[in-house]
Amino acid sequence: MNPKQHILLSENGCLIKSCNTLFDTTILPPNKFLELFPLVESVFVYLLQLPLSKHRIFERVSSNPTFLSGFYDFEFFVTLDENNARQLNWIIEDKTSQYCQLHLVLQQDQGRIIDQERNFSYA
Repeated sequence: MNPKQHILLSENGCLIKSCNTLFDTTILPPNKFLELFPLVESVFVYLLQLPLSKHRIFERVSSNPTFLSGFYDFEFFVTLDENNARQLNWIIEDKTSQYCQLHLVLQQDQGRIIDQERNFSYA
């Protein structure tokens, strides 16, 4: 099972809480949190408009912050707080080992295809 971090953001993009499994959010300014993740910042308004029953997943994300190097799946869904304000739930799943393994397999497959094409063209 891959480690996951659960993050809750307000409708203003401020950090409400996090389980800090992958990285420590307590050292980050809550009101500047989205600035550290340009992908999420760029689609935040869209994500916050998701219907309550919908999830949006971005696979194979390579993150910019040095404290989160690797490859991750980002999953988002919206919930309501006690005042019916929308909150964005964000689950970051560390898939670094799986995606690195997949990359290696794809490279090997491409190498075999190139070798076959070379052998075919010389025949």
